[in-house]
Amino acid sequence: MAGEPTIHYFPIRGRAEPLKLVLTTQGVSFKLHTLGLEEIKDLSNFKFGQAPAYSDDEVEHLVQSNAILRHLGRKYNLYGSSRTENAAVDEAIDGVEDLQLKYVGLIYGGKLADDAKASYWSTHGDPKNKTARNGGAHLGFLASLLSSATNGHIVGSSLTIADVAVWNITDNHLQIFPKEIEGEYPELAQFHKQFASLPAIKSYLNSDLRLGQNNGNGLG
Repeated sequence: MAGEPTIHYFPIRGRAEPLKLVLTTQGVSFKLHTLGLEEIKDLSNFKFGQAPAYSDDEVEHLVQSNAILRHLGRKYNLYGSSRTENAAVDEAIDGVEDLQLKYVGLIYGGKLADDAKASYWSTHGDPKNKTARNGGAHLGFLASLLSSATNGHIVGSSLTIADVAVWNITDNHLQIFPKEIEGEYPELAQFHKQFASLPAIKSYLNSDLRLGQNNGNGLG
């Protein structure tokens, strides 16, 4: 097994960013192995032909970003303190994933065109459409998670991987809809600000480890 945590990914933030954020909160240093598209065709290391992959002293080339996130949650005790909290963490992560898939469509399919952004916000952002057909993906659902938050955390009273997942998807949307989110979902904006102010995260966000490009096509 590899020793030092290593993230195998493209030179973008993308799906690897929550993994970096988790390791950063724990003060764990990590290596970045920059991939080319040809490398992920090696199915002995990339079982589903996708990245990121992750290696440490317990796993070798673990793939699927949420599987890696959950591994890190268990490894660093960021998964809640009871089975009830474990389930709530999973619930939040799966809710984020629903919205993440829609976000990816906006970036790579809609290419952030004005009409695509307007349609996206109407379906997945406008509070009036929270109960409309949206595929279970709406910023209002994430904001609702904060209604019962303790000490500003999504689950329980301390940091979990749910906080990281919600922060990252909120950060992605703030790049596109800053005024809308700050106006309609001040609780999400405040949560984002609070997490970003953690000393380790603040340092990371201002370092070279925080890559400038978020998505593969340069948008978002």
